[in-house]
Amino acid sequence: MNGISTEELKEIRNEFKREFPQYNFWTTSKRWPTAVVINVSIMSGPMDLTKEYPVIYDYNDTPQVIDSNYCNQPEMCEFLNKVLQIGSRYRKIVSKDGDGTSVPNYHISIMAGNFSKRYKLIPTKRNKKTTI
Repeated sequence: MNGISTEELKEIRNEFKREFPQYNFWTTSKRWPTAVVINVSIMSGPMDLTKEYPVIYDYNDTPQVIDSNYCNQPEMCEFLNKVLQIGSRYRKIVSKDGDGTSVPNYHISIMAGNFSKRYKLIPTKRNKKTTI
C-alpha cells in the first residue's frame, strides 16, 4: 500500500482551488492499517449540494454513483465528477486482494460538509432568492 505523498495531496488541493475558486474544500488523508483514504469535504460554494445525500461518493462505490444520485441535475453531476477526477488523479492499482479485486494505493470519499460542520450555500446573483 503506497498511499499518497504530501506533495501529491497538496497538488490535489491546489487544483481544487484553481478549478473551483468559488468553493471551499477541506481535503485530508487518513492512513488505516489496511488502506489510505482521502476525504474531500466540500465545505461551501454556490451550488446547493445538500438536497440529495451528504455522502456524495464513498471509496467502496463506483463512479456511476455520482451519476445515478445526481443525474437529474446535470450541472451538479458534472461538478462532482470533476471533483472525483481531480481527487483520483494519483490513484493506481497496487495489488489484488484475495478475491482478485484490484486494490488502489488510496481510496477517496467526497462529502457535502463533514461530520463536524455542515455544507454552507454561498448565495450568488444567480442562486440568491429574492423577496418581494
